[in-house]
Amino acid sequence: MHARAFAHALRLLTLACTGAALGSLTACPAFFNCPNDWSEPAAIDFATATDLIGVGPGIEYDSYVAVGLAGLISSFDGETATAQSPVNVTLRAVTRRETRLLAVGDQGTILVSDDSGQTWTPRTSGTTTSLIAIAHTQLAGADFLVAVGVEVIVVSVDAGETWTPVSEPATGWGTLRGVFATNERVYAVGDGGVAWSSATPSGLWNVEVLGTTANLLGGGAHHADTGYGVSETETLLVAAADNTVILRDAMGWQVKPLELDGDILGISGGTLLTSTGVIYDLDGSGIPSRLAAEFEFTPRAILADAGGVVVVGEAGQAAQVYYQPCVGGRPLLAAGTRTSVVASLVEREDWIASEVEPASPAGRRSDGEDLRWARAGLDEHASVGSFAVHLLELVSLGAPAELVLEVQRAMADEVRHAALCFGLARRSTGIARGPGPLAITSAMLVRCGDARAIALALFEQGCVNETLAACEASVGAQTCDDPQGRAVLETLAADERRHAALAWKTLRWLIERDPSLRQPLRRHLARLVARVGTELDQKTLRELIMPLTTQLLASCGSVETEQPAPNPRPST
Repeated sequence: MHARAFAHALRLLTLACTGAALGSLTACPAFFNCPNDWSEPAAIDFATATDLIGVGPGIEYDSYVAVGLAGLISSFDGETATAQSPVNVTLRAVTRRETRLLAVGDQGTILVSDDSGQTWTPRTSGTTTSLIAIAHTQLAGADFLVAVGVEVIVVSVDAGETWTPVSEPATGWGTLRGVFATNERVYAVGDGGVAWSSATPSGLWNVEVLGTTANLLGGGAHHADTGYGVSETETLLVAAADNTVILRDAMGWQVKPLELDGDILGISGGTLLTSTGVIYDLDGSGIPSRLAAEFEFTPRAILADAGGVVVVGEAGQAAQVYYQPCVGGRPLLAAGTRTSVVASLVEREDWIASEVEPASPAGRRSDGEDLRWARAGLDEHASVGSFAVHLLELVSLGAPAELVLEVQRAMADEVRHAALCFGLARRSTGIARGPGPLAITSAMLVRCGDARAIALALFEQGCVNETLAACEASVGAQTCDDPQGRAVLETLAADERRHAALAWKTLRWLIERDPSLRQPLRRHLARLVARVGTELDQKTLRELIMPLTTQLLASCGSVETEQPAPNPRPST
């Protein structure tokens, strides 16, 4: 990727980060939140006026495929769309398996594309029944594609080349409308509360008794962080047309009624779409949180992934909203989500930095400072896990020894950061606390061997987030009136600058190894830059932003360190 483009992105992101921090500093350490966690809806032009009733991921980052009436398929590559109708039946759903796209629809139609949606060819499904949903999953080391519809389940074990209907039970499958998978099973749900699950989709399927007779629309495995002090958990969610969600946890299936604006139209992961164009995010208890973004057209389908939410609807209208990360550092994310995974907070003494002495009873504070430092400690501890995952990713690509050693050093830095933060948390209460077990799953290693996925994750989690972490710690150190707290923040700032430089260095190696990574990275870069709209006064720019930006840019070595113009207004 061009060095000047990187420099521009890094400068804008640094300006935005510092502006946010200055607006909400209240104590040490310096934590801040975005004014809004989600962007405003941005229209996607799928180059059609035909109703869109299904949407799925494309091959490249920020690319999507929408399907609809009269055999319409429109492939959006992040900039432009190509619309075509290779068949004359309604297409209802689309999914991705590695570099292959698959679409399903009426009359048992299955189409595949191996050129990012430019051309589509049919495959024999073994049924003439309408296929309504499709999913790709890997279970017990085997690869499966599963499509469901009216009284039918068809399965492929060879990437969609051939399909076999699963023998139906004596009672029939029912009208199935949704299919989704966890790491252990695949689930099919439909009208009248019918639900099935299987660990071997081409073989035995079991009845799932959900405790409802409502029409089920779909579901997903949702990873939810229930808050500091409680470990990240996985909850299975199924959405019903009667505005209920059926969730399964350690206690079994539970039906929860929801108060929503409009009726549920669809679900993707833990995100609901309603008939009024409102999006709700479900937590691990099935409690909905309404997103600020709303879609001003008649919606039909939703796709939620790690980057945000895409909604498609009538007359070819579509839009997307992006999650706007505002937490610095390298988070550990649940597989395929933006959910940060942190350990629980438990009483223990072996994660306390020895040089941070506990305060005397008279010197203890009760203003929540201990909780802020404990949260910082859990975040730093999670970064150890994130670097561990990144280390395995680099090894899977044959990274040079120098990079592997530097990542190991960064892991040691994060251990040190966590111990310092837990030490400062103890000063306030006199109680020694540290991290419990961290929920690292095999699904977090899904990027291993995939240079494109690794590069995109590195750019945002390393190049961007580590820069934000350095910025936040630098601002915090300058405004912190606690000598020990200031010293810790200065240590964090220096180390995070080095981690950001390592991320840029690693990204250079990835691009030199595979120049084709430039295109998806450019798209991701453009999207990140478009989110920045911060306007700063000249005093802030002169006294804080310019020196900090120059320092961060210089630490990254590979980017040009030209000074920003006075009183910049980043374009959106």
